[in-house]
Amino acid sequence: MIQIDNKNIRVEIPTEYYNKLQFIKEITDDKQKREIQIWKDEDNNSFMLLETEPIILATYPKGEKLEKRIIVHPRYASNTTEFEFIEVRGFRNGRTIDILMPGTHNGEAYNLLNFKGVGAWADGNHMFIDTDRWYCENRLKWKPLSEVKGSLGRKWGLLSQEEGTKELEYNIFKDSNILQTTHIRLNYMPNGVLPFSEVAQLVRILNTNIRCDSEYFHTNALQRNINYEIFAFADAKLFSMQKELFSENKAIKSIGSISNNRYIDGKLTDRENYSIIIGDEKSLINHAYDFSFGLISSAIVAMSKNKADRRKYLNLLQEKTKIPLVHYIFENPEIFRENPDKLNFSIQRSALAQVFKEDFTAYLKG
Repeated sequence: MIQIDNKNIRVEIPTEYYNKLQFIKEITDDKQKREIQIWKDEDNNSFMLLETEPIILATYPKGEKLEKRIIVHPRYASNTTEFEFIEVRGFRNGRTIDILMPGTHNGEAYNLLNFKGVGAWADGNHMFIDTDRWYCENRLKWKPLSEVKGSLGRKWGLLSQEEGTKELEYNIFKDSNILQTTHIRLNYMPNGVLPFSEVAQLVRILNTNIRCDSEYFHTNALQRNINYEIFAFADAKLFSMQKELFSENKAIKSIGSISNNRYIDGKLTDRENYSIIIGDEKSLINHAYDFSFGLISSAIVAMSKNKADRRKYLNLLQEKTKIPLVHYIFENPEIFRENPDKLNFSIQRSALAQVFKEDFTAYLKG
């Protein structure tokens, strides 16, 4: 137990497990002004991002296992005795935090607990929550909530109980054996404990928290650890699911960037990003191809520095689906980023996506 600002802080770091990890490298995050380290669990060949400095958190209720607690920044618990303060090794990203805490859930081993709805990065502050305004990262300025689109939970960097319940229970891939992050529980915060009402947090388990478009996992040496077969088999299964749905006048609709919402072990993240829709043929094709091109893009971006495995991935996926894909190996992998920085990449991506759309349409109808 340590003390900071007259608060007792319990160190909740799995020391034995942490000491077994292999340190890979340290990177500076200039935007959020922090140092980040890459670590490797050699037993299962998984990689993790952890902030160099330990993170102090406020958790509720006291005495529960970590996965059963609500987690917020200590600034929201300074005037109450209902929280327990802990020190962890973790990584804050968007409105989530990944905490190093290995375990098993229903036979599935994991390295990290992921909490969704803990507040977001804003104006230099981590895990920030404001019920009246929202920080626009693109313009680096605050905006009134009335000018922000999206749900209240997303505006806060929190998760409402309604949103959390829906995401926990609604899983279109549940019976399809699709690679997806396992959601283990939804934790509720009683009203009156925090200055926010009807708050919940989703808890998920991870082996890696490195996403396909990560700027930190960008060398050939690191990317050779990505299993191209896992991506090829997973994407072939999702293509097949799209084809079956199309025969029923349905399609998978996705929102957001798949490269940013998929980990380098091939698993998709947020369930809220995917739904099955019914529509006319044109709209179904548009949604089906958009999702599927996003899958291919995520794999190519994840292996952007590893041409040999990109080729193997495309070969294997083409073999399983009969869609012509191998020629993509000759394209600059930066074209497959969903928000290419350069205009010429954006133009090339649009042209390439149109070619894929035609080929994928033939696949759906074949």
